[in-house]
Amino acid sequence: MSYFTNWQERIKKITQKSLVQNTLWMFLGKVISIFMQATYFILIARYPGF
Repeated sequence: MSYFTNWQERIKKITQKSLVQNTLWMFLGKVISIFMQATYFILIARYPGF
């Protein structure tokens, strides 16, 4: 159990850094953007006469 707790503490310490937080936000934003583009593409591809 201490091995798992040790990793939790490391992750908490790393994610408190602003560079890591900003990187995660940028990554999340990019994933959402790609998802929205894919959804839009699928909707447009399904209704070509519109």
